[in-house]
Amino acid sequence: MAAIVKRKDLAEDREYEPPQVIGFGINSDTVKNSKMTVGYGTLPPGARSQRHYHTNCNAGGYVIKGRERVFIGPDNNIKEVIMEAGDFYYFAKGEIHGGINLSDTEPVEVVFVYEGVENKEEAGTVFVEHLY
Repeated sequence: MAAIVKRKDLAEDREYEPPQVIGFGINSDTVKNSKMTVGYGTLPPGARSQRHYHTNCNAGGYVIKGRERVFIGPDNNIKEVIMEAGDFYYFAKGEIHGGINLSDTEPVEVVFVYEGVENKEEAGTVFVEHLY
C-alpha cells in the first residue's frame, strides 16, 4: 500500500546522531512492513558527526547540499573522502563512517537509507567515538 510522508511532518530527532538533526520519513512508524528506513539528515555548519557503524544493515545515501569530509574505516586505516552535492555513498554493514561539514555557514543535507531494517533501533548503530 502506498504511503506519502511530507517533509514538513517529520519529527526532528536530535538524540540519535548528534549534532545531526534527522527526520525519519519511512520507518515502522510511517509504513507497515517497509523493510527499509529512509531519512533526511542535516549536519550543521562546521559540525562533526560521530564515527559509527551499523551492525544490522548496509547504509546508502545522496548528498543534497553542502560539502563534507567523510572518514571511512577503523582508527588504524581511515580513508578520507570529500563528498559534495550530487554524490552518492554506500557503507557496508559494520563499516565505520562519520564526517565533518566543511562549511562554516551552510549545513550538509543528505537523504539516507538503511537497507532491510524498519527503524533506527533495528539498524544496530554503534558509536566508536563520543563527541557530544
